[in-house]
Amino acid sequence: MKKQIVFLGLLLLAGCSRQEQEWSSITSPASEHIRLESVQIKKVELDSIYCSGVGFSAYVNTGQICWFDSYFGNLYTFDLSGKLTGKQFGAGNGPGELRILNPFGFFLDETGDLTLVGNNLDVETHTVEGDEDYFTILYHPNGVGDSDSFSTYTHSILPDLHKKGDNVLYGVYSEHPNFNMVSHPSKFVREAYHIAQINCKTHKGSVIVQGFPKAYYKNPHMMFSFSFIRFDLLPDDKLLVNFEATPELYVCDPKGHPIRAFGSPGKDMDQEYLSVSSFEPEEISKFRINRETKGYYGAIWVKGNKVFRTYKKGGGSPVDGLQIYEDEILIADLDVPKDFSVIGLNGNTLISSVFWDEECERLYCYEVEME
Repeated sequence: MKKQIVFLGLLLLAGCSRQEQEWSSITSPASEHIRLESVQIKKVELDSIYCSGVGFSAYVNTGQICWFDSYFGNLYTFDLSGKLTGKQFGAGNGPGELRILNPFGFFLDETGDLTLVGNNLDVETHTVEGDEDYFTILYHPNGVGDSDSFSTYTHSILPDLHKKGDNVLYGVYSEHPNFNMVSHPSKFVREAYHIAQINCKTHKGSVIVQGFPKAYYKNPHMMFSFSFIRFDLLPDDKLLVNFEATPELYVCDPKGHPIRAFGSPGKDMDQEYLSVSSFEPEEISKFRINRETKGYYGAIWVKGNKVFRTYKKGGGSPVDGLQIYEDEILIADLDVPKDFSVIGLNGNTLISSVFWDEECERLYCYEVEME
């Protein structure tokens, strides 16, 4: 695994630009026009299937809720009532089968084209027309191998993966022992990269989106537990970037440079973060406490001129929050079930990600009637 991580570090360094991106220079107006005070939330049980319970969910424009079992490689589709309507793929090397199992990245676009990114620098794509591709990402050492180069990256623990034309974008996070927010906070918050971009035609990779907002400079050890980002693509080829500890949503150009920001703080969030000052066991326990009990901003999903962002309230709250923005103006801040995220929109009905009920051994999701 260490060898794979070094290879990915070299891949990313090949596309690095050391031009610092100035997040702190952007003003962030918090425009609000609350139109939705409450919504109806309905739980939808999906037909019983044999699965591992570990995987990814998506929604396609044919009105199908999709569940990908990352262990067995099966893609199941259900209609909006929860009825099973299809099963595709499965593990194997034959036509229509998947070579990558347990991918860290999964993306099913609205037409049904599938992209997987594996843990061995491999990428696999399948289109609804039956076209398939499997390749290993190219890296170019160029003589770079210094363990102190601050360039070794590994895959993020977060599931965001998006396809933009011929490019696949996913989140990355540095695990270099000499390049982290605890040991070298000022350098890390200034130079860390967040998104890798892989071209499916050339198989070459690069990194985009660098640095952190101003709040991270002020309290890096308190923010260390929340140094991942979430992102989605905007209709005009731009990126929308969301840092976990700050309320701003940043609109970035296609190269990842911030242009402007908008966003309002979530309701009733416990953001009294514990400072993590070392990698000693007692300090790392504070990291876990922050992740498990504090409030922070989570997944974002873009549809037309609307943005949906979920967040953890923390403080023992039995619910999470969901913000809805329209034309960058907050129109709703709602209570939703824990771990809720939006994967689709059917008319005025939001479709949530798919959950696994361990006791009933059954999949389910939520429908949210917005109006």
